[in-house]
Amino acid sequence: MAIAQYDLTPTRIDLTLVRGDTWKLQFKFPVDDDNPSGPGIDLSGSTWLAQIRETTQDGTLFATWDVDDTNQANGMLIISIDESITETATVGKKLYWYDVQQTLSGDVATPVMGMVSIVADTSKV
Repeated sequence: MAIAQYDLTPTRIDLTLVRGDTWKLQFKFPVDDDNPSGPGIDLSGSTWLAQIRETTQDGTLFATWDVDDTNQANGMLIISIDESITETATVGKKLYWYDVQQTLSGDVATPVMGMVSIVADTSKV
């Protein structure tokens, strides 16, 4: 009997974000990687956690993303953070790490993760 093998390595997406902005990221998990605009994987029943931590993946919690999973039946997920939180981010050499973690039927998976660098804002609201 052959054992199925899966690549469970998270997709790494590094972000450069502007301090003081609302951050909103939309992810689509396609059924077929060769057709990303096609149908998405049905993620119904999943719960999600997305956080940003300072300096390293095990560093101090900076923020928890708000997760909009209302369209997860179509493979869509939106994470966002309000500008009042991002205003406190450190610009420059300090790096942040984020990940998006899925729990389904007691199993935990991290499909997306990456590094976040923060650039200064020029305009002020």
